[in-house]
Amino acid sequence: MSASTLDRVRRADALILTSLLWFMVLFLRYVLPPLFGRFQVQYEVSRAELGLAYSALMLAYSAVQFPAGWLADRLGMVRVIVGGAMVFGTASLMISFSLSWYGMVAGLVLVGVGTGGHKTVSLPLLSDRYPRSPGRTLGLMDMVGQFGGVAGPGAVLVIAMLDFDWRIIFLFGGCVI
Repeated sequence: MSASTLDRVRRADALILTSLLWFMVLFLRYVLPPLFGRFQVQYEVSRAELGLAYSALMLAYSAVQFPAGWLADRLGMVRVIVGGAMVFGTASLMISFSLSWYGMVAGLVLVGVGTGGHKTVSLPLLSDRYPRSPGRTLGLMDMVGQFGGVAGPGAVLVIAMLDFDWRIIFLFGGCVI
């Protein structure tokens, strides 16, 4: 890698890392609905219980957005993003090892808690870091994330075709994060 290429990568580190984290947020969120049938059988739960668990994830995600912004103003944006990523990674591992429905739901709620502040805090971080091109920067981050939403259901299809346990997706996610 040439020195100028390496320098460009260093200047884009915040964009690369926040974009990849946003990819993982949407990837692991969008793998859930295609797995609902497996969860119903494995945990012996109803569709209503699955819907409530997913709603709890999204409620936690929503509820954390304001406090995350408040914390970012006091502790710093990078600390809030890193802290959320640590909670998110731990929650993904919890889900991959959950033996009970209640452990699964706890992991899902923690996914919401860990990811709720990401976009709220990443947008001003990237706007500050790349003031000459905030629109392009934010568009790139969001585009990378949306690919996570596309890749998630595809990953479920691949693991089903290979006859792998669904937990491998969350183990992978927890290790990557």
